[in-house]
Amino acid sequence: MKRLFAVALLLAAGCANKDRDYAFKMDYPVDAARISLGGDIHVNIDCATREVNVISDSSNGIFSRHINKRLSNICYKKTDKLDVVYRFEPAKGVKQDMIATQYPRVPPVSNSDKLSDGNS
Repeated sequence: MKRLFAVALLLAAGCANKDRDYAFKMDYPVDAARISLGGDIHVNIDCATREVNVISDSSNGIFSRHINKRLSNICYKKTDKLDVVYRFEPAKGVKQDMIATQYPRVPPVSNSDKLSDGNS
């Protein structure tokens, strides 16, 4: 009897959040991460026809391409029109700056009088 009650409770709890609206959390574009770009984009999205109207884009097209790639995720289970402003903030520090964290392409200076330390 206790098992039956536990199963019924789990089924009720699993189906309780079925009616919640799907809210898509936008990720940070990789192209913008390469140059540590921050900014915002204002778009009108018609989920019924899957059309995107870009009102303003501060990234010269990087953010609008990212919105077009994520359009299926944004409009998942939605048929209405959305007026959205996405703000993209790069992470502080060198972990996000891919240019700053690249290994130097210039080999270290060699010294013929010194034995090799193995980092050539």
